[in-house]
Amino acid sequence: MNSKICNVIILDDCPARHKSADHLWPGCRIVHCYTYFHFLSEILKGTHFDIVALDHDLGDFRDADVGIPPTVHSFQSEPRPLNGCDAALWLTLNRSRAQFGDIIVHSANPHGAKRMMDTFAQAGWAGIIRKFIDVQ
Repeated sequence: MNSKICNVIILDDCPARHKSADHLWPGCRIVHCYTYFHFLSEILKGTHFDIVALDHDLGDFRDADVGIPPTVHSFQSEPRPLNGCDAALWLTLNRSRAQFGDIIVHSANPHGAKRMMDTFAQAGWAGIIRKFIDVQ
């Protein structure tokens, strides 16, 4: 019998989606992150996450994390609200610092979801797009 606990990390600003995650993965240890920097701090703890679930839009940007986005270029852009695409790019640029299995993009923003999937595809990774069904 395999007694390994499944570890899930979810990055999303919507409390209903976090509640849905609890129902989607019963019995799993779920780390709930509402902001980019909280997500990054959890990833950097070195926990192996069997599932990484990412949203694109993280709030209305008034209360969102603001910073210099991770980049593959040598220049830095102006600070701006960070989103799930920034998280996807960080993961691809720092694969040796993050341990994870499946990637699920659950954004309701089709353009943001595509950009995230393209980021993973360019790194040679497969992801899954799956919309959440919010639990009331």
